[in-house]
Amino acid sequence: MPYPTSVEPQLSFAVLGPLSVRRGSAALPLGSPQQSRLLALLAVQANRPVQRASLIEALWEGRPPASAVNIVQTYVARLRRLLEPQRPSRRPSCLIVSSGTSYTLRIPEERVDAFRFEQLVRQAASLAGEGWYAEAFDRYWDALALWRGQGPADCVAAGPEAEPLARLSRLRFTAALALADLGLPLLRAREVADTLEPLARLAPLHEALHARLVLALAGAGDTAAALGRFEAIRRRLRDELGISPGEELRRAHRQVLRAPEAQAPQARTGGERARERGHRWSGSPAGLPELIGRQHDLGRLAALCGRRQLTTVVGAPGCGKSALALRYAATVGQGAGQRVLVVALADCHDDAALRERLIAVCGPPGLPGATVEERLAALFREGPTLLVLDDADPVAEAAAALAERLAARCPWVRVLVTSREPLGVVGEAIHQVEPLALPPAEAHSVEQLARIDSVALFCRRAEDACGFRLGAANATAVAQLCRLLDGLALALELAAACLRTMPIEELVAGLDDPFMLLTMVRRGGPRHHRTLRACLEWSFARLSADERAVLARLAEQREPVSYREVMLRCAGVPVPAADLPAVVNRLVDRSLVAVDRVAGQARYRVLGTIGAFARAAGAELAESAPARGV
Repeated sequence: MPYPTSVEPQLSFAVLGPLSVRRGSAALPLGSPQQSRLLALLAVQANRPVQRASLIEALWEGRPPASAVNIVQTYVARLRRLLEPQRPSRRPSCLIVSSGTSYTLRIPEERVDAFRFEQLVRQAASLAGEGWYAEAFDRYWDALALWRGQGPADCVAAGPEAEPLARLSRLRFTAALALADLGLPLLRAREVADTLEPLARLAPLHEALHARLVLALAGAGDTAAALGRFEAIRRRLRDELGISPGEELRRAHRQVLRAPEAQAPQARTGGERARERGHRWSGSPAGLPELIGRQHDLGRLAALCGRRQLTTVVGAPGCGKSALALRYAATVGQGAGQRVLVVALADCHDDAALRERLIAVCGPPGLPGATVEERLAALFREGPTLLVLDDADPVAEAAAALAERLAARCPWVRVLVTSREPLGVVGEAIHQVEPLALPPAEAHSVEQLARIDSVALFCRRAEDACGFRLGAANATAVAQLCRLLDGLALALELAAACLRTMPIEELVAGLDDPFMLLTMVRRGGPRHHRTLRACLEWSFARLSADERAVLARLAEQREPVSYREVMLRCAGVPVPAADLPAVVNRLVDRSLVAVDRVAGQARYRVLGTIGAFARAAGAELAESAPARGV
């Protein structure tokens, strides 16, 4: 049988722990510990020459025997026979290759777990840098899961010759800290704690690692373990180094002490205890439709909510703010010890209605005469809580005041608001929800089209409605429809429901008619989400006369324009020139006018769906103007 000229593809090397080499599923016997270490040093530097002198220095830590060269040659010969059993005795090795006084292990890098580890860490860092926090966490998790035991090949040799192994150990700790920094805001504290525990045993004086472990244990609901962990490292630092914990550790300790579980137990009513033992989700149904095309938004939202007490989700009418917030809330509700309270505010028209809605979520008062805020604070003491104020526009000022007061009284509570515009509270984090990505005007294959978010959402909802399938025959119509609807989630879902009664080609042709566009209807859900007209009327009802007039004028222009052109186009609107900039800014804040940044220049535009409504509303106003004058 001819000897292969390349490495056997089934060989794999695991060096992130006790060295393991497998041929398929079978582990190979690697011989003595020294022979195993030599192979580990070659494996972590696969496809790079390693000098024999460096191997000797690493194996005997600077004190080699006189026969060290012969011993290394013997190890290499044995490893060649082990790894290449089919190689003829006089044929040079194609796996452990000699060149002068160096050896090179030639093997595809993906066959060595250390290289896969480094690749995953690079991917995770890149994803985190681009804002894909949840995906970055998963990459770090996958990378760290490759480790077994205390270190690479459990090699304890010191000195520069063992630097490749030491570098992997350092990268392991760097990745673990990065995973913790991502995982805690993402409410994945249990996974973070499980990852950090074995590393904490390896590095009992690593303050940054232990600080994150303290926070992770507390976030997972084990406050006692978190406080015990802090006390243990405090004693070790004192006894072994004669120092006190640094600022990072002390800050983590203070944060745990402020958490509700660390406070003195409060007297609870039977109802409060029942809520503590029972469900953690109140105020909104947990059955939510699949969220499509928003993974980046979910990761960004999780990061903001983890770092700020108040986060507001803003965006154009119908873009999917509520769906995003409720999906995030559902994810939070699955966490250990996490409570979610959802308050729907779309039909609240004053502060009294807001109080009534909050009372309904709080349940019976635990203390006679307690205010709504006192009852909320008592409820929040039961554990970490996410309070969602959905569609807060009608009571924005009251919601802002409530969020400010809760933030001051309850540092362990996070408030998540959905609104057309920011609340304007100091310390508020803002997440802008953009329309879903649109297909380009040029032709794409069906497979490429299916991966575009707006197309994916429309096709999924259309499949649910009538079994629709994207194919070559309808791909052009689907792409055109998604562009006509600006990638707005509500409009796409309404259009998908229309396919029950009309072909997609007729639907696309009919979308040129604003009346059809605005009156597409679906059943269920909040009243202002059943038609696009209802959704937009709900927003327009909150505009001043000046804002409506300026929006109607801007809607006449279908293409993006500069700020100067905006001012020129609105010159004939009955709004004082000095007030125009403020009116335009308010429309931008309320997500009715979009601003694109192109080459450092701002370009203003009104989404087609919003423009259709604004033009129709402007026409109605113009027709009714003579009647008002009679």
